[in-house]
This record gives sequence, structure tokens and C-alpha cells, in this order.
Amino acid sequence: MYAVTLPRSLMAAVLVLALSFAVECRADRLGPLPQNDPTNAEALPTQLEGADIQPNLGAQLPVDTQLIDQDGRAVRLSDYLSDGKPTLLVFAYYSCPMLCTLVLNGLTQGLKALPWTAGRDFRVLTVSIDPRDTPQVAHDKRLNYLRTYGREVEERGWEFLTGTPEQVSRLASTAGFHYRWDESQQQYAHAAGVFFLTPEGKLSRVLYGVSFDPQDIRLALSDASGGKVSTLTERILLFCFHYEPSVGKYVLAAKKTMRIAGIGSTLILGLFVGALFRRERRRAATERVVSQGASGAA
Repeated sequence: MYAVTLPRSLMAAVLVLALSFAVECRADRLGPLPQNDPTNAEALPTQLEGADIQPNLGAQLPVDTQLIDQDGRAVRLSDYLSDGKPTLLVFAYYSCPMLCTLVLNGLTQGLKALPWTAGRDFRVLTVSIDPRDTPQVAHDKRLNYLRTYGREVEERGWEFLTGTPEQVSRLASTAGFHYRWDESQQQYAHAAGVFFLTPEGKLSRVLYGVSFDPQDIRLALSDASGGKVSTLTERILLFCFHYEPSVGKYVLAAKKTMRIAGIGSTLILGLFVGALFRRERRRAATERVVSQGASGAA
């Protein structure tokens, strides 16, 4: 009987394989990511009370909401939800001195980095919360952002809308966007964020802030479209990342990522170990034939 002596490279491969299984087991023991504790949150300044985002994820937005587009035409929210595309919804007002501009600028930069184009693959609706805004103001604001966007946008691809206080308030409150008029500052107090709607008009995701990572936008659009607006890359990323409502961002799902790493390394190392075993068996067989030949010759 011939004993097979494992070379050091094979022993190292076996050791790494064992470690990969250990990583996989450790991943299964990891608990969920810590959630934000609202009891620890600092109180909002008086000026911001009643002006925050409390997203009603999964809520059906009122698709019969009546609005006016930048060309003065009467439209409904349902007019933008008829062809199966996801929609980005932004609440702003067109004379906003700072925050709305920051949100729209940040969104525009994020959209410019996407492989998809507004109108063709998704829609953007900017809805004014200020009843003083007119279609002409909306028209001028739209032209400004379309120039910055720098792509040809199909009809109704990115709209700037106005409406009555009642209609806009109903739409915003259903989504979870709360705002109020600050008489002392003569401007609206509101939070910063972008809402993502499914083709049926349900609230799918909300991204907070004034700058938006293109990857977060891609994942939110993919989620909102039910995978229709996505590539293999997005589907893989959606497995590795999950949406965290408390922060309004996509965060790395440690368990899933470590599981993928463990499975991948297991497969690769398994193939490597198998190849080494086959090579050792061939070498042993060759040595045996040579030894038998030498014995016969003697």
C-alpha cells in the first residue's frame, strides 16, 4: 500500500477551506444591524417641529391627486403611472432659498451618474408645496434642471408640478412628507429627501439628505420597479445590501455578504483541493508503475 503524502500547499488549502466554513458559521450567528432608537433622538428645534419625514412605506398614494404641469395643463398623478415605470417624487418649492435647491442639485448629480435616463427608464416628479408657485415658474425651473441634467428627456420624463394646498398636502401627508409655513422666516420648514414610487403608485423607498449616492438611487429604482429596471449588477447588489428605513439608505447586509464570500471561497477552494488530490493520485500511480517496472526488470 502506498501512502499519499499531502504537500504543504494542499494542507494550507484545507486549512483555508476550514476557515471559510468558520466564517460562514459566524455569519449565521450575527444578529440584525442595530436600529436607531427614537427614545435617544434629540428633540427637534422649534422651527422644525411638524416639518419632518415619516415615510409610510407601502402606502398607496392618492393617484387621483389633481396637479398642474409646467405647461399649464391639468394632470393627475395617475397620468404618470400608466406605463410600468418607477417614479421619483420630490417635494420642494421653487423660491426656496437653499434646502430645495440642494436636494434638487444633489438628485440631478446622482441621476447623471446612472446608466438609465429619466423618461425612458423612470420618471421624476417635482411637486411644489407652495401655492404661490405658478406654471411659468415651474417651467423655468424645469428648463434649468434639464440643462444641468444634460440628457434628452422624453415627454413627461421629468415634470415640475404645482397644485392647490389641499391636493398637495394630501399627497405629501400620505407619503409622510410634513411641512409648514414659518411666518417669522417667511419660508417653508421641511425636511430633505426623495421618495420612490412603484408603477402602481405605492411608496417603496425614501432616501434622505441633499446628496444621493448613485448606487442608492439604482437600488431604490430597482426595488420600486420590482426588478424590471435592473441589471445583473443591481440584482447582486440587492442581495448584498438591504434598505434601512431608519437611515433612509442601503447598507451592507453583513450576513448575506459573508455567506456569499463563504460559498464562493468554498467552491473555489474545493476545486483547488480536488485538483491537488488528482495530481497527487496521478503522481502516486506513476511512481507505482515505475516501481513495478523496475522490479520486473530485476
